[in-house]
Parts: sequence; C-alpha cells; structure tokens
Amino acid sequence: MANFPAVRSWRAALTAPSPALVNHVARVRNQSPVEARTAVHWYATLVQRALSVFNHGDDVPMFIVRAPGRVNLLGMHIDHRGGRVNPIAVRELVLVCVPRADNRIRIANANPSFPADEFAVPELLPEKKITDWADWTLTTPETLRRKSLLGHWSSYVRAAAAYFANLWGMRDSIRGLDILGDSQLPQAAGLSSSSALVVAAGYALHLANEKPIDRRAFAEGCGQAEWYVGTRGGFGDQAAIALSKSGHVSHVDFFPMEVDWSPWQPGVSVVVCHSRVHAQKTANARSVFNERVATYVIALLWIKKVRPQWESRLGHLRDVLRLGVHVSEIYRVLKQLPVRATREQVQSSLRGAGEELEKLFSTHEDPAEGYRVRDVCLYGLAECERSLILADFLRRGDIAGAGRLIDLSHEGDRVTVLDDSGVRVPYDSGVSDADLDRLIEASQSPDPEIREAARLALQPGGYAASCAELDEIVDIARSVDGVYGAGLIGAGLGGCVEAIVDDRAVDNLRKALITQYFEKHGLDPFIEVMAPVEGVCAIELPEFQQ
Repeated sequence: MANFPAVRSWRAALTAPSPALVNHVARVRNQSPVEARTAVHWYATLVQRALSVFNHGDDVPMFIVRAPGRVNLLGMHIDHRGGRVNPIAVRELVLVCVPRADNRIRIANANPSFPADEFAVPELLPEKKITDWADWTLTTPETLRRKSLLGHWSSYVRAAAAYFANLWGMRDSIRGLDILGDSQLPQAAGLSSSSALVVAAGYALHLANEKPIDRRAFAEGCGQAEWYVGTRGGFGDQAAIALSKSGHVSHVDFFPMEVDWSPWQPGVSVVVCHSRVHAQKTANARSVFNERVATYVIALLWIKKVRPQWESRLGHLRDVLRLGVHVSEIYRVLKQLPVRATREQVQSSLRGAGEELEKLFSTHEDPAEGYRVRDVCLYGLAECERSLILADFLRRGDIAGAGRLIDLSHEGDRVTVLDDSGVRVPYDSGVSDADLDRLIEASQSPDPEIREAARLALQPGGYAASCAELDEIVDIARSVDGVYGAGLIGAGLGGCVEAIVDDRAVDNLRKALITQYFEKHGLDPFIEVMAPVEGVCAIELPEFQQ
C-alpha cells in the first residue's frame, strides 16, 4: 500500500498548521493565508468526523482529496461535439479517505441530507471485462433506478469505481476506501458538483491503488465514467476539474484533448448568482440534456447526407469549421436542415443510421415538438467558433469583447424576453430560411462591416436550455454599468448565471440582483465572487516524509 500519513499525523498537522501547509492550501485555493487557515480548520473537522463515522484509530493511513467545481466562461454544450471549453475551477469538494484491505467502499457525508452507503465494487460489474462501455452504460441508469439509487450521491462514486475497476481489469482486486465527503459546491447549480464527485472519487481510487495519473486520460475516463448515471455528456467538466491551474482560465480542446491556459485579468471578477432553480439530472432535466445531445448527432448525420463529399472529414460537429469552406456555404447547408423533425421524419430521412438512432432515442423521452435540428446545429457551430476566439480576447485584455461573446452565447440559450410592457414572454430563437438567406447575402457583401455582422460567431442559434429565472438574472446583470457580459453556466434549465464584471461594480451588481430578483421572488440570495483555483489534487503535508 502507498505510504500515506497516519491519522495522528493529520490531526497534529491540521490542529497546528505550519506555514508550509498554510501556503500549500492558499496556493491551491487561490486564497490569502488567513482564508487558507479557515480551510485547514474545515479539513481538521472532517478528519475528526471521519474517525467517528468509521471508528478508525490514530494509526490508520489517511489522505485527503479536493476537487473543484467549474465555471465555464464560454463553450457551452459543445465539448461532446469536439468544441473548446474555457473554464475556471471554483471552490471545492473534499473527500477524507482511508484505504481498505478489501474491495468495499463505504461512503458518508458531513451533510446529513446525503445518506451513507456501502457496496462491494464487484457488485457493480459483470464477471467479464466490459469492452463497450458506451453501450453497457445504456442500461445502468435503469439498474440504479430499480435499486432506488438513481440520483443518489453515491451513484457518482459507484460510477468512478465501476469505470476504473473495469479499465484496470481489477473487478475483484481493486482496493476499496472509507470515504467521508463534504462540499462547498451547491448541488444542481450548474457548477459541476456531480462531476467533481466523480473526479475526486476517481483520483482517490488511483492513489489507493497506486495507479499513475495522466491527467488528460484521467479526465476523459471520468467523463466516460459519468455515463454510468445516465448523462451522455462529453469531457469538458471533468477536464476543467482535472486540468485547471490556480489563477488561470483553461482552454481545453477535445479529440484529442489538449489544454492551454491564460492568466485571469486583474481588476475583473467572475460573479456567480444561483437562481435557486434546481435542474436535477435525476428528473426530466436529464431527458432534455440527452435530447439536445441527440439533436447534435442527428444534425451531423443530416449534414453528411446533404454534403456527402464532406462525410469522410466530419468526425465531430466542430469539424465543419475545419473544412475551409466559406461561411456562406455553411449557411446554405443549414438551410437544408429541418427546423424541426419528429422521430419518424428523422428515421425516414436517415435510413442508413437506424441502429445509431435507436441507441440515441433510448437516452431520452420523445420530444413533443420534435428535434430542433437547425437551431441547435447553428448554436453548436457558432459556439465552437466563439469558444476558439475567447482566448485571444483574454490575452490582449479585451474583457469587453469577451463579455460580448458570453452575451451571444446566452442569447442562443434564451427562452424568454421582456416585451414592451415589461412582461416576460416566451422567446422564439428559430432560424428561418429568410434569416439564412440574409446571412448568405451579407457574408458575401463588399462592405466589411456587413460581412463582420454575418460572421458565424455572432449568430446565437437556438439551443434553448435557459429558463425564465436565468433569463431574468442575465437581464438584470447586463443592466448594471461595469458588467461586461452574463450568461448561464452549465447544462441550463436552472442553476447559476455567471457575470464578468469590473471589480468596482461588484457591489452595485450584488445590490441589483438582491432587490430586483431575490427580494422580488422571496428567495435567499446566493451571489458569490469566484476565484480561479487549482484542479483536483491531494492535500500535502509538507512535514510528512515518505
């Protein structure tokens, strides 16, 4: 077993923290030493709680893993299509871990709202190694549902345990853990608290089983692990949690995964506001998330049908941007996609993809109004381009330009607007043939300003994953001087809004949100300034010599 500090070492170090320990915590949390000491005290209480819950003595080895959530500044809903994400890591979830001599995992939570659980890893997997994880995990949500575990926080630990035990060929021999968890991340807020738990549990299993960690491969593995609970997303959230650097924005590309970083701009804050609407991935929201992902797949299949000469070069939706064709040709292709299509229409038009479509359809309910093929596809292509150019804006200090891109991204998610009388009404983001004809003409205009307005990155599209509350918060934030841009975070349908704001305007933004949203709706305010923190790591005891 790896040589971890004994409990007595942790108790001594956390009770009277050395400057080296305080500085280590301050660095990974991007905090002052005073703030870091508060975090060390929190860790100390969790260690004591773990000893009480699991009845361990001072001699057992122990380690602590922390994993942040994330705020993706730009690149919403596109990581699974090969698009770039641009996140900062925020706050943290903490797991206090004691390695076991068997393959069982016991998990408890400092928050009594999350009940304890216990399982043996072999119970999660068939006897033979799974060779097609994507296919096998189509059935696991139903298994979890039958056991009343769908949506249980422990299902995310199960996801990590099942995936890595299968990957390593260690179904029976994997070393288990006693885990006590706690978190500063609000649940169902769009800050990736669920993914943080998968990543933290996966990291802990790597340490306990003495497995080397290639962070890029690890992030992809955690993304695939999360399919176990029924969400068919990409690897963007897991990459943010695994690869982020304190004080930096990450720029993560996929297929293959590559990462670069930009320092965060001094004098500018990321303010996160929770709508108090919870988009639970355990309910109808999961079906909507998976339906949008399926719409992307349908759109790409349709593009290959209408442009068969492109087919061999299109592995992912983002590859449309790599063809080197004029943007007017992309708009012409979009015009050949249906605005909406029922399942019957999809199957009839894409006859060669029957098996793939059946698997897609099994992940979500049949959308009552059909798949929004054209709108979602335009959003995805435009967001892929927006996400690529954000780094240039940040590196040259053009925060206003970066904010405009964030605004455009949210317009593609928007579902409500204020009418002339100030009443919030439904918003139709549909892209008509006439709209595309105007873009085709404008993109070929001799006037550079007209051509610029027709640029793909400046078209919102229509992913429509917001809700009235998120739209309301975005509109309030944008009305405050000093706010550069605002938009939803995460998969949408609830959760949080990000606002990029001049430090001098943070107080005014806070007051506006409290008076115009939280007090209006009788809700407790949640408004936080989020500093970019380090990605997943173990807390180190500098005094402990291995």
